[in-house]
Amino acid sequence: MRKVFVAIGLLIFGSAPAFAQIPSWTGFYVGGHLGYGWGSEDWTRIAGTGGQQGNGRVRSFDLDGFLAGGQVGFNYQVNQWVFGIEGEMSWSDVSGGFAGTNNNGPASRNTEIDWIATLGGRAGYAFDNVVLYVKGGGAWADQSYNHPATGGQGQAFRYTGGATRSGWFIGAGLEYGFWRNWSARLEYNYIDFGTDRITLNEVSGRFVTFDMNQTVQTIKFGVNYRFGDPGIAN
Repeated sequence: MRKVFVAIGLLIFGSAPAFAQIPSWTGFYVGGHLGYGWGSEDWTRIAGTGGQQGNGRVRSFDLDGFLAGGQVGFNYQVNQWVFGIEGEMSWSDVSGGFAGTNNNGPASRNTEIDWIATLGGRAGYAFDNVVLYVKGGGAWADQSYNHPATGGQGQAFRYTGGATRSGWFIGAGLEYGFWRNWSARLEYNYIDFGTDRITLNEVSGRFVTFDMNQTVQTIKFGVNYRFGDPGIAN
């Protein structure tokens, strides 16, 4: 009787559906993600056309905002171990600033992160259709800066600039295969852009230079589609 039921099932379905098997994670994949980022930044004044006043002064502030973007990568599974490489790029609304005064009057410092990109390796351990993984590698971010300030005669100046900064990241996550080639994941990253010396300019020709130290943390929910046969893990 059991053989009869199995035969009927094979005639109807052809084979057991892939999501009921232990999937293979090997293959190329693409996906998208949404998330949230937060961090901190220190601006230390180094030099400027306003003289030496204020040099060495540190202003610190927090950053936060939303992220959205995509990822592409490749995994290779050996028994229950899953190794891979992945690139991500996120449009960013992460920003923040400090509003205060300088020696002459109101002054503020603001940062906007326009995008964040990462490229790194992944290593994980699969429990059937669930993978726990860690990752790490290089990180880049395009950023713009705005520094309105008051001059010695009460003039209003606006110093602006931008830079594409580089650093490193580490992260961890959980990925769940929920249907054939589809999976969903939740991931955390810590990104350190270190300290860069950046000069901001004003239309009158004035300038001011800062050492900017920045770290960013992100948490993202994403969905991936892996190309190829869902297969069965070795």
